[in-house]
Amino acid sequence: MTSKENSHISRLVLKLRNRIQVRFRHPESLSGLVSPVPHLLETNHAPSDEERKKIVDFLPLAEERAREFQERLDKSSATSELFGFKDVRALCETEVFIRKHEASLSSIRILPNEILVLIFLACLPDVDSAPLCPAKWHTISSFRLSQVCQTWRDLAVHTPQLWVTLSGIFLHSSLPKKQAKSYLAFVQTVLTRSGDNELLVCISATPKYHPAWDPVLALLIQHQHRWAALGLCCGIGIVQALFEGRHSSSPVPHLSLPNLRRLGVDLLGNGADFATIDVARFSHLEEITILHMCSHLHVQLASKPLRVYKEVYGRQDDSWSGPMSTIRELGTGLEEIEVSTQSNMSFSQARVSNSEPLHNNGNPTFVTLENLTTLALRLYEEPSFITSILSAPRSSVIDGMFLPRLRVLKLSGPDHDTRLNSEEPSSTLSSLIPRLLPRDHLRRLHLKRVTLLQGELCSILTLTPNLEELIMDLPCEEDIEQLVVGSSDVIGVGSETHNSLMPKLKGLAFELTAHDVPRLLLRTNVRRVLLLLAPAIIAQQWESGQDDSAMAPYFRLILPDIHAARNVQLSFNMQDYHSADHSLGSEELDFTANNNLRHQIYLLKTKLRETIYEVVGRTKQAKSKKSRKNAFRSDFACDLNDLFVEVESLKLRQGRSIANLYITSLHLAVRYFSRLGENILPEDDKYMFRQRASRVLRRWDEIMLVDLRVRKLEWALKGQRSLVYLHESDGWHNLPQIKDATRKTLGVVFITALVIFTNFYSISNLKPRLSSRLQGLEEQNERTDTCTPQEYASGSWVHHPRTNSSMMTSPDDALRFSGFEKCASSREYYWHLAADKEEQYDRFPAAQSWKWVPGEGCDGLKPLEAGDLIKQLVEHGGWLLVGDSVTENHFFSLSCVLYPHVIATPDYTLNSNFDRAWPQNLYLSPSSPLIPSLKFSEGFQISTTPLVTFRRIDILFSKEELVSIHRSMQPEEERLNDARLFSEEAVWTLPLDEYMSEFFQPLPKANFATMIVSTGGHWTTALFSNTSQPGIEGVLALFEGAMDTWAQKVQQALWDANRPVDSRSLALKHEQARKRVVVRAYLPGHESCHDSRKPWTEVQPFVWNWYNWGEIWRFNAIFERMLSSKEKYPDIHFLPIDRPGRLRPDAHTTGDCLHIMTGAGVLEGWTQYIHHFVSHLQRQA
Repeated sequence: MTSKENSHISRLVLKLRNRIQVRFRHPESLSGLVSPVPHLLETNHAPSDEERKKIVDFLPLAEERAREFQERLDKSSATSELFGFKDVRALCETEVFIRKHEASLSSIRILPNEILVLIFLACLPDVDSAPLCPAKWHTISSFRLSQVCQTWRDLAVHTPQLWVTLSGIFLHSSLPKKQAKSYLAFVQTVLTRSGDNELLVCISATPKYHPAWDPVLALLIQHQHRWAALGLCCGIGIVQALFEGRHSSSPVPHLSLPNLRRLGVDLLGNGADFATIDVARFSHLEEITILHMCSHLHVQLASKPLRVYKEVYGRQDDSWSGPMSTIRELGTGLEEIEVSTQSNMSFSQARVSNSEPLHNNGNPTFVTLENLTTLALRLYEEPSFITSILSAPRSSVIDGMFLPRLRVLKLSGPDHDTRLNSEEPSSTLSSLIPRLLPRDHLRRLHLKRVTLLQGELCSILTLTPNLEELIMDLPCEEDIEQLVVGSSDVIGVGSETHNSLMPKLKGLAFELTAHDVPRLLLRTNVRRVLLLLAPAIIAQQWESGQDDSAMAPYFRLILPDIHAARNVQLSFNMQDYHSADHSLGSEELDFTANNNLRHQIYLLKTKLRETIYEVVGRTKQAKSKKSRKNAFRSDFACDLNDLFVEVESLKLRQGRSIANLYITSLHLAVRYFSRLGENILPEDDKYMFRQRASRVLRRWDEIMLVDLRVRKLEWALKGQRSLVYLHESDGWHNLPQIKDATRKTLGVVFITALVIFTNFYSISNLKPRLSSRLQGLEEQNERTDTCTPQEYASGSWVHHPRTNSSMMTSPDDALRFSGFEKCASSREYYWHLAADKEEQYDRFPAAQSWKWVPGEGCDGLKPLEAGDLIKQLVEHGGWLLVGDSVTENHFFSLSCVLYPHVIATPDYTLNSNFDRAWPQNLYLSPSSPLIPSLKFSEGFQISTTPLVTFRRIDILFSKEELVSIHRSMQPEEERLNDARLFSEEAVWTLPLDEYMSEFFQPLPKANFATMIVSTGGHWTTALFSNTSQPGIEGVLALFEGAMDTWAQKVQQALWDANRPVDSRSLALKHEQARKRVVVRAYLPGHESCHDSRKPWTEVQPFVWNWYNWGEIWRFNAIFERMLSSKEKYPDIHFLPIDRPGRLRPDAHTTGDCLHIMTGAGVLEGWTQYIHHFVSHLQRQA
């Protein structure tokens, strides 16, 4: 989170706290309480003895007041629907008041500094426990700790043990001199703070970073005697240069690392066929973690046995020859192993001597790992292969591993879900269970992407009577029922085992796929047995009066994304309403039910939906206010008034009657009318439909708030994807964040409840044992509107079909599959839709059946709506798209997203040979039904002012400008004939000043606020055939110099253009949009793209490296690094949102593998995120 965002959030929290503080002091506040120590409530100062006595004497009075409000609330819930909301607010205010005063008595305020330091050291990770992976500096615990308050900062700075983690080291090949000097000084400061303590160092670099002298690396190497843990995330070249001195020309010294105990290596890049890493001289090494993609990797180890060995192979192909070392090389003292396994190559049987001793069952024993407590296997083959290998005639390696102390076992299947492609489920554990599951010792078992047949889950639990934690995919319904019952007819097990299957199980978690969620929501029996299982798991282990420090049992569901988690949470928390006879149990009206309220609610919902459809249809047909009035039937307003009278007459209270709104979403239908613009509904000035809808919603919102306050919720979100069951004794039940999260899921969000239920509670005012849970919730609430580009791009594609059709029969089907009505642009219409070649029709509708789900932190990202985007483009400024033909793909997609609200020029149906260098525009359509709801700036003309314009500018400069830049970059004595910089290859471009002038044109010619730029595809050696440094390195050098010039000139022009805006009043800022530039990361193509039929889960390396595709990431990195300085370029923003497109080899047009088809979600995702990003900037302005 940036400092500006932190500042904004701090101001918001301070404003809210000031409001509640004023209410506490005011005699008219709902609580009626006045603090005896108001000056302490917003500080962390300890009270004096006299102040402490005042607080202690005052708390019983406040607690009595809270009990009074609770009693009144209990009475009002049974007699009145209107009085409850005021009581809820008063009760919440009183509870906040009590917690603030209890917090002032907290012992942590008077703890000696020495005790605080001991707490810090005990809670924060050290060199033996911190992960060996790169981290941003601001996320490291020592830096976060020092930002809490001045007292904690002083303690942290003077505690050397807190500064031993250096996980943010990144080696830069071309860092500006001033920035490099500052970075070196920063690292020196951290090293100084760490004193003489052991260090954890994580070093990162790009895969192609050449080992060279680096001042930061040289500084760190001076302290190599203190390195106890080392993480490397880089190419094989740096690793070998550091460990073996392979690069004789490199000044990187040979490391000795006399005290190194932990080593983690993440080898980036495609990986070599054969590679060796020599760590034999590190005599104290105990732990090794290797992530690689090398077909044959060997690590030379020291003679001392290892304690922890982890190896993950990053590719899933046939070239891999198995783990890098044998068990004999690793040593029998291993305590933890994590390896990738493929076929029987894992710890190859060929390496086992026939003279090994026999185990007590007569089988040859490969090795006895008497200290091994954790074993994790990642299976890279189809699970059925694992079974066949284990049941092969010859003895399996797993048969020969004797693991007497194994406590933790983790099995992961292949990343792709083979269960979806199989008509009959195949078991993967029938042979694996008896070979890997010790009967008495195992405590934790994790099974991921492993298919179980009916009864095998019970077999597992029978074989592991002391199991305490089980995490697995959602099992079959019958197995869940058996868990609820507690006994089962276990296959191959006698009747003597018919007792509880879970005598010691404290933790149970089921991980659901996207295909499991509908099964869970729609199949009531699956939901029923899970709802019975959750309390059964908790109840059998919960001991009343147990100490808070004891590990509480848990039951958790891990969902594929936040949206699925919220849907399941709502369904589970409303389960009692679904099952009650006198509530609404399904979406279908049960006419046989003798329930007037149910019948009335459903009829109202049906009538309102029909009315909404009529309003939408009529307003689309009408082109003016007069024609809209005549579009409705004469009795429409009268009938709508009768409907509103029925809605207003509904008598609802919290509890079962308000459940009708939850389940039918009747309140959402009413909310539609409250949000309509003026002059939409006929006779609205007479009947006041919109105002009446708002009044009804306010009343229902109050009742819903009361309902959530008094009703116990049993399922709560933890993090982004986990849904946890809350025991009735769990203090988390009463936290307002739980109720607030559910209320947001229902869509009932209003500012009073937000203030009461979210922002008044700070971490310092809550019980310490709950603080870690609440911190995650508070951070989530604060960040719902951010969604950084990195968070957006870290998601994944999920299957999301828009149609039931299975084949494509005509080009227009592509529109239907994509969810479009039509597209406004007429240029190469069916080529953009990838529907111009019938021989590729088999790609449809699969290519349009995927949806991008962003990563964590993007809960506030709204779905792409044409109306919202039109409103932004009209009222806050349009978009100028600058780039090559891939940007033209983006323009065409926009014309489909915004249709029918826009028209496009030029009309290519009149002349398909229009020069592609001509501007293409999207104008607001005069027939758009959105026009009455839009606010136009003075001078805006629908027929003249474009909303979006595309300019074909491949390389951002004219050829002449680039020749001049190229000449200025060369030493005088080495200048080439710059006239030969370019080849004869075609390129479309414009001078920088020309398209910047177009960007700054005033109304009515233009009203642009955002220029969206992307370049990289034409920066090839074919076009730039004579750079001063030959080849792609010369092109990259020219690109860096050119973009530096471009960024400086563009930012100066933005400063000049925005200066009049900055100097005007706030009211005038909306009349003249502030200008900004967004640089979208360029997207390379995919080799052999037309052979692909689904997205990738990870970006795959290039094989042939067509054009400059393999170097596009370097062009993007240059641009991103250059624009990272917000002081230098405050109005130019780089958006690295190329990963969703990198994962879609199936989403290209028919003629090549670079251009992107419209409707597959890639281009539409760019629009969605840029719309979100620009809207966020506008709110910050």
